[in-house]
Amino acid sequence: DVIKIAENLEHLTALDLSANKLSDVSLQTICKHFRKLKMLDLGNEVERSSLSWIVCSEGNHFSETSMLMLAEHLGQLTALDLSGIKVGIAGVQALAVNLGQLTTLNLKLTKMKVTGAQVIAEHLGQLTTLELGYNEVGEAGARAISEHLDQLTVLDLSNNNLGEAGARAISEHLGQLTALDLSNNNLGEAGAQAIAEHLGELTTLFLSNNNLGEDGVQAIAEHLG
Repeated sequence: DVIKIAENLEHLTALDLSANKLSDVSLQTICKHFRKLKMLDLGNEVERSSLSWIVCSEGNHFSETSMLMLAEHLGQLTALDLSGIKVGIAGVQALAVNLGQLTTLNLKLTKMKVTGAQVIAEHLGQLTTLELGYNEVGEAGARAISEHLDQLTVLDLSNNNLGEAGARAISEHLGQLTALDLSNNNLGEAGAQAIAEHLGELTTLFLSNNNLGEDGVQAIAEHLG
């Protein structure tokens, strides 16, 4: 079982336990034994449903207390996936101030909303990949993230109701981003124009389902280089 696995983590550097019906006992045991782990996936698999995603109904479920414990034991981890887990604001805050050596963080579908995004934004540190899709962070969350991109090269803000204003906020701070996902954000033609004018180092850009229209697409096309 998971507890036996946890007690024998000494040599493991990567562990995927996503969507396994895990609860607090399992997570707390794992936290005590993953000293050498570099990659830990505790997220829940998501399934495509029309234009949105739904979380696996039989996935992992952890309390806020367990999230706080996890945050205190990040140790040597460089990649952490908690997608589809209800992390909670307190959990997001604890993770944010204990990022340690993390370079990749997936918090997609964690219901963090604006406050969670603002907290994460202030502690991006050495993160190079950040996934915050489907969290309703809105324009304010996008603006907070955009002002602290720092080392980020990959950013996922898909399905967050960013709108034109959110697109403009992100576009002004693209910096060294090479991959950006703004799918399903109702950016409109003006949002597309803003992104087009600041493509920077981008090599991968997702803009599906954004009501870009012909003018929006033309604006992007004219700045492809």
